[in-house]
Amino acid sequence: MIILGAVGTGIGSESPLVVLTRRFRPQRIYVVSTVQATDRVKDLLVQVEDLPVEVSVIVVDPENPSKIMERLLGEVTERPDIVDITSGTKVLAAVLFLYGLCMGSKITYVTGKRDAETGRVVTGTEEVIFLDVSGVAENVRCEGAGET
Repeated sequence: MIILGAVGTGIGSESPLVVLTRRFRPQRIYVVSTVQATDRVKDLLVQVEDLPVEVSVIVVDPENPSKIMERLLGEVTERPDIVDITSGTKVLAAVLFLYGLCMGSKITYVTGKRDAETGRVVTGTEEVIFLDVSGVAENVRCEGAGET
């Protein structure tokens, strides 16, 4: 199994990928990050170091969606089974959604009970939501997808 997702700059933004990695035990996770979010990548690596998973990090400019998509198409060498859109900037989430749609991957969002002060999902209450995009996927034409 292959998982693709992003981390943001906020503390805990690596948590959705940790939850998915622990639940589904993928062989590899691709993590999209910005230069500003490298601390969250480090946090992710620490939290999954006990699992036999390869982690590939793709550092992108979060303000250039075309370049992000180009990087994903060039650097994600296997079709992800799951693409998670929970963390990262809105631009990253949008590009990941489109990429997952083009690749025919399952698209997830991790939610749960939220902390009233921070708005973050409380650890231990996480729920993985699989977004049903089957009707959308049938009507989308994605050039360049699937050529990795």
